[in-house]
Amino acid sequence: MGIKIITAQTVRELVVTDISFDETYFDKYIELAQAKYLKPALGKEFYNNYLLQVHTLSAPYQILKDEYIDKLLSYYIVYEAFPEVRDKLTNQGVMHNRSEFTEQTPSFDYGQLRSTYNYNGNFWINEMIEYILENPTDYPLFGEDCSSENLNSNNKGFIIY
Repeated sequence: MGIKIITAQTVRELVVTDISFDETYFDKYIELAQAKYLKPALGKEFYNNYLLQVHTLSAPYQILKDEYIDKLLSYYIVYEAFPEVRDKLTNQGVMHNRSEFTEQTPSFDYGQLRSTYNYNGNFWINEMIEYILENPTDYPLFGEDCSSENLNSNNKGFIIY
């Protein structure tokens, strides 16, 4: 793949309120979020065509990026990065990231906050699809290989945080 639609800085600016947050946590999750959430929603053909044009977007594609794609990817990227922000895998095992002056969020609150990022990503992906369906002539590649089903539900069992 190799093409990133959004930057880690944009993710931080759109979703994380702490301006001193280290946005490098997000870098490795950008392509994952694109492939895991955006590609199935747009469909393979539309997604690949979008990637080819990402640096010189047409007006309809720029609207998608500015109004929907940047927002949905930002929430999904934070959702995917969340466990690493809390815990760090080292050669000594899994360590909680802590500082002298903060307190870790209890597991329940952590799980709820992480779920909120997923929920918000789902919201924006559904808004994007609704917009595309309302403007079919602008997005002719949006077709049968697109799917937003299962984005809003957990059909794999329990989620444990």
